[in-house]
Amino acid sequence: YDKKTKEKVYCIIRRQDEALSASKNYKWVMEKKLYSQQELQQLHVTLPVLRSKSYTMSLWNNKQKLEERIRDGIIQRIEKAPLSKIIIYGKQNIKRNQEMRWILDHTKFRKYCKNNT
Repeated sequence: YDKKTKEKVYCIIRRQDEALSASKNYKWVMEKKLYSQQELQQLHVTLPVLRSKSYTMSLWNNKQKLEERIRDGIIQRIEKAPLSKIIIYGKQNIKRNQEMRWILDHTKFRKYCKNNT
């Protein structure tokens, strides 16, 4: 923020070659000059979109709600599906037409599926 013009000022950070001895093993270097928005437009530099904390939190909350709805939908389908229609993949040494038996009653099986979705 420039106190004289009361405009926002921006710095430019550029990537540098770490192999050079002058880089001192830094990946990025900031230019010493500060630029106004018009100067950045003349240099064809696009301004990044700054997001507020509330916007970021709303995205995170929406993601959590979506994952919860998907998880609930899967759990409901597992609970409604007949056990004979549930196919278990990825078990070791099981050929296509072989039968696999688990010694679990259906409530424990459904609870297992609910906890591992």
